[in-house]
Amino acid sequence: PRGHAGTPSPRIGNRMAAITGIGIVSPHGPDPMRMFDALLRGESAVLPVFPELVRPAAAALAPFDVNAWFTKLQLPGVDRVSQLAVAASSLALRDAGLEAPADPLRVGVYAGCGMGGAASLEAAYLAGARNGRLPPLTVPAFMPNAPAAHVAMRHGVHGPVLTYSVACASSAAALAEAARAL
Repeated sequence: PRGHAGTPSPRIGNRMAAITGIGIVSPHGPDPMRMFDALLRGESAVLPVFPELVRPAAAALAPFDVNAWFTKLQLPGVDRVSQLAVAASSLALRDAGLEAPADPLRVGVYAGCGMGGAASLEAAYLAGARNGRLPPLTVPAFMPNAPAAHVAMRHGVHGPVLTYSVACASSAAALAEAARAL
């Protein structure tokens, strides 16, 4: 049996598992095959940012229209990391030809998140320095489990919603645990 893009499907015990949908938000664009091809060609998406600094920085920036995924009412308390997770999960479901889980109790979200909402934490620090008050949704926005929680809420998932936060191995641990859960 073959999974997405003709790749061999891994065995889980004596059963086969297949990836049926892929969703990405990346500096190489939202198309998984285009991104994969760019990576195989060695195309870097890293570009100079803040060239006016004494020591300019470089980063890979993913174009992302937050308004395509969230209303203004939904945005407070949703850090960029959660926004990207919701978009990628929605694209993966679309790629798999699914709208919503058939049985929400039998579907889970297994996410890897090494840090979480750094942008929300920085915004809270700046707001506190400016007026002495923190935005009320700071804590839920920057928690490492926020992306998984927002994905579950967006898609009506009522099964396990778990986050693995083990630095650079976070996504690998999440994938292994999701496979184990199957």
